[in-house]
Amino acid sequence: MIRHFILVFVAYTFILYQQLMGGLRKRYFRTTLTNFTETLEAFLTGVSYKFFCWLKENE
Repeated sequence: MIRHFILVFVAYTFILYQQLMGGLRKRYFRTTLTNFTETLEAFLTGVSYKFFCWLKENE
């Protein structure tokens, strides 16, 4: 159970950091990321894109 909370905390901190620094907006999103939901959507888009690229290379 503690691992779950550590993972959630690290992911939440990473997403907030990327929102503040503008890293996700530069890479995966064209508009400004004003709230956590938009930032999370950009993060999930980026992760799924990288996963599908990896999946395509390793068929």
